[in-house]
Order: sequence, then structure tokens, then C-alpha cells
Amino acid sequence: MSRPILEMRGITKTFPGVVALDNVDLDVARGEVHAVVGENGAGKSTLMKILSGAYQRDAGSIYLNGRPADISAPVDAIRQGIGIVYQDLPLVPALTVLANIYLGREETTPLGRIDRASHLARFERLCDSFGIYLPPDSRIRDLSVAERQLVEILKVLDRDAQVIVMDEPTATLDQNAKQALFQTVRQLQAAGKSFIFITHFIDEIFEIADRVTVLKDGSRVDTLEIDKTSPQEVVAMMIGHSPREMFPEKTGPASGAPILQLREISVGARIRDFSMSIHPGEILGLTGLVGSGCSDIGNLIIGNLDYDRGAVLLDGAPTRISSPYEAIKRGICLLPSDRKGSGLLLDFELAKNVSLSSIEKISPRQVIQFKRERQIAADFIEKLRIVTPSARQRVRNLSGGNQQKVVLARMLRTDARILILDEPTQGIDVRAKEEIFLLMRQLADQGKAILFISSEFKEIAGVADRGIVLRNGAITAALDRDDISEARLVAAATML
Repeated sequence: MSRPILEMRGITKTFPGVVALDNVDLDVARGEVHAVVGENGAGKSTLMKILSGAYQRDAGSIYLNGRPADISAPVDAIRQGIGIVYQDLPLVPALTVLANIYLGREETTPLGRIDRASHLARFERLCDSFGIYLPPDSRIRDLSVAERQLVEILKVLDRDAQVIVMDEPTATLDQNAKQALFQTVRQLQAAGKSFIFITHFIDEIFEIADRVTVLKDGSRVDTLEIDKTSPQEVVAMMIGHSPREMFPEKTGPASGAPILQLREISVGARIRDFSMSIHPGEILGLTGLVGSGCSDIGNLIIGNLDYDRGAVLLDGAPTRISSPYEAIKRGICLLPSDRKGSGLLLDFELAKNVSLSSIEKISPRQVIQFKRERQIAADFIEKLRIVTPSARQRVRNLSGGNQQKVVLARMLRTDARILILDEPTQGIDVRAKEEIFLLMRQLADQGKAILFISSEFKEIAGVADRGIVLRNGAITAALDRDDISEARLVAAATML
């Protein structure tokens, strides 16, 4: 293999209380497609943000063509030949392909007008050089997702990018569009361009990449040549051998009739023929990669998202819930993944947040009993071990784990029979996770039905009695108690 065009050595990055990257090495050869994989939180995005200049490294060095590279801001990365094609494409829908490519870098005529003729000539030379064609006057809003990605690729190529980072480029592409993108990557690779390919889809790296670097918990596990490894080996490295002590022991399987059923539910192209059932006393895990549609299922159940066809059954009877308020009345409550944006009133005191979804229970004759409200909050503070000076503390001043417990307290106060927990451990520390997992099992043992939505495969494997895996809105696996494992969940989510 030729001398690396890019070398990242000993890259370290910490955030308050978190080591995001710990002495990570990465090198990319000229003309290579180098995949970087790992579970959510492994450090992939942080490493790329350091390369792009969005984050500053705490330690380590970056070399381009054997020379030290000072990348302190995104403009430094662009000037030194680093191009980033983001998953969320930063394009202006109302503008044309040509206008988007030269936006902010317009050439002008002597009279100060935009020199369209010069832009068009550069665009045509660029397309001819790399075998890419797009109609320059088409508006972005009229293009497919795959065509919009080509616009971003042309944009970085026009800036003479030598190393192109592609962040989850196939997440929203169908098979034909994916193959067209891969063909473009191969053409650019043959022209000497290098790629860093960030993906969760393990099958794809064996189709497009030359080597793969596996990250786990902020550290580099290994770098492997694709023709000397296997999907199973890569998945095993991603998973590692994390201890399972944080997960409570699973009790016996649930029995009796299902309390909630979804039958062949479809929501446009977002959810396709989704079916599930959940019983009292059961934790049903729902998992998949980001954008797979898992959160849509939770929002659909509580009436935040309408469905085109299919049926929802509650206690065996067809029902159609139109709002979260109605869902609570029917005994269903959702803990949203965005606790700060959707789950909490940050500038209100803890007690008011706890009573938010059940205010009528402490408001006889529409008068709030504040003493009763604070006593209820105090009971939950003790029960859930919420660390706070008092029930009057503003929620904004609590830690992430304690904020999450406040949302849980609000859910429990409704006495709902069905609890939908969407990413309940997101952004909280290990001790808080352990406590939430234990609480989930205790609630299931009390007869609650729990839909546990998480993109952390090991959490689903460790906590759930059964597991469902989604990819692009469709079920790829339904695993029973004896079959559920982290490896099988990862494999189903990445379509191994």
C-alpha cells in the first residue's frame, strides 16, 4: 500500500465526564476507501469532527502527505484538501445545482455580477474529469437524494478535495441509488481520491472498502484489510465483551392475552407492514439504526403520528388514539427521546414536572394542591433516588440522569398500564442506567407492559424479553427470549 495521504496519530478528545476518543490512530492511503465502523457512541463522529475542524483535539497529531496539518477550523480542512459529505446535506432547495456548488464562492464579472459562464465552464470540466453528470440548472428540490449527494461530492471536488469523508451516505438510499453512488466512488478512487466511509451497514463495507477501522468506546480496536476478515469478525470487534452486570435478571416469560397489538401498520414510506404485540409483565425491545423508524412506532401508538393502513388493538379491541392526552386516558404513556425538548419544562420546579401529566389528580375543583404536589414529588425522589436539594429545585439544574428520572416519575404518576420508553438511557451515566434498567424490570414484574426503544443493541439484549429490529421502516428480525443477543441484533440491523 502506498504512503498514507492522511495520518491521524494519538487523537484524544474529552468532554466533561466523558473520554470520547482515547489515543486513536487512523491512516488512509491515496486512492483508498477506508471504512470506519462502531456502535453508537464509539467515537466515529468525534474523530471526523476533529478532522473537519469542527472540534479541537486535546492531544495527537494530523499529517497530510507526510506534513503536519494545522486544522483549527473547518476552513483549514477545506484549504488542505479535506472534504465532508454530511448525512444531512447542507443544500439550498430553491437554488440550482450550479448555484449550490458555488454558493459563497461566486466569481464575478468586472461589473460585479455573478459570472455564470465561468461557473458553467468549471462545472462542465469537473463533470467530464470525474465521469459525473448532473443538469446544472435543475433545482435541488427536484433532485433525488442520490443526486443531491452527487451535488455535495461535486462541491468538495471543485475545492480540490483529496480526502473525502462520507457520513452514512447510504442511510436513505434504495439499492439502485446505492449502487450508483458506489460506482461514482470507484470512479473517483481510480482518479486518486481517497475516501473515509462512515457507516453502520457492515455488508456495505465488504462491497466498497479496502480496509476497515473498528472503534469501540472511544478507542481503536483494530484496522483490518477487507479481504482478510469477515462480517462476523468485524461485528465481534464492535461488540467486544462488555460486562452484563448492569442488567437485572430476567424473570419468567409473560403470559395471557396481549394488551397492545399493531397489525400491518404502514406510514407512507416511513413504516411498512409493521406488526407487534406486547403482554402485561413484558419488556419488548425495539431497535435499529438511527432513522430506522423506531421512534415513529412510539409516536404512532400515542397519537402523535397518523398511519395510512393497518390496525391498533387495545385489550383485543380495535382503537385509534388521536392525541397523547387521549393515550394517557387509555393508560398509555410515552417517555420521549428528546427529554429536554419534549419531556421537561426545564425552568419549572421538579414537583410541577412530575405532576404535569396527571394534574387533575391534585386539582379538585380546578385548584392545585401545592402541598400535595410536592409530597408526591418527594415520594418519587425517594423511590427513584433522584439527587436534588428538594422538590422545588428547577429541573434545568439537575444532571441528565436525574432529569430522566423526573420524566419517569411523571410517567409513573399517570399509573399507565403501557409504558413506551424511547432511548431512556441516552446521555446518562452508568449508575443511572443501572437504576433505570432495574426499575423497568420491577415495573414489568408489577404487570406493566413496556415497549423499550433503544439504538443501543447491548441494552436491548440485556433487558428485553423479546426483540424486534427495524431497518428503513421494515422489520428485519423478531427474536424470542432464547434467541435475542447483541450479535443477532447487530446483524439484523446491518443486514449481514
